Amino acid sequence: MAGAADLDDELQTLQVRLKQAQDKTDFWMKEEIKQLAANQSIKHEQVLKDLNDQKEKYEHIMSSKLKENIITDKKLEEKCAQLESLKTELEKLYTISQELHTTKAKYEAENRSVITDIEQIKKDIDAPTQAKQELNYLNKASDVFSSMLGLSFKKTHGGRIQVIFTHIDEKDPLMAFYFFLQIQGPSRKYVVSDVEPSVDGVEELVTELNKTNNLRRFMLEMRSKFKATVKIS
Repeated sequence: MAGAADLDDELQTLQVRLKQAQDKTDFWMKEEIKQLAANQSIKHEQVLKDLNDQKEKYEHIMSSKLKENIITDKKLEEKCAQLESLKTELEKLYTISQELHTTKAKYEAENRSVITDIEQIKKDIDAPTQAKQELNYLNKASDVFSSMLGLSFKKTHGGRIQVIFTHIDEKDPLMAFYFFLQIQGPSRKYVVSDVEPSVDGVEELVTELNKTNNLRRFMLEMRSKFKATVKIS
């Protein structure tokens, strides 16, 4: 009986010790779990913080990139608008250039025509035409026959020559009867103007003069017409 009692006591002792050991183990486990949980919580918070930092970083980067893209797009739009404006200006300049080229060609053709006309006029002026010979003859003969025929010549502005007759009116021998004579154009056409006193039939005489180029005959006929005015008066 004594042995059984000892076994019971030892069993109870073991149970107490086991309970104590279990309590200690539970305590240790709880502390370790708390510590582990705390550590995990800290790690989790750190991970969340890092993730939030990364998120904010990426959001900042994306925001900057978006702003840059917006600015870039705006600049591209401005550049496109500038290029379009330049294209329009270039098209206008090209049109103006073509018009100027056409105008230049036209003016060059006109200038060539004018130069040709001028050269022809120079040739006509330099050429010893019968008309010039007649005028030169009359100029030279003017002094010789002035007292007898009363014929003189006076150069005036505009390339006109004043032809003056005197000794027509016996009552007033020095009374001047005159007209203006001019040679115009490349064709060297005679033009008579400002006849004083006025006489009839001058246009017919000028037409005949341009046909025959007989200046001497024209002068005699004009003198006769002036003489006729004196007889009529």
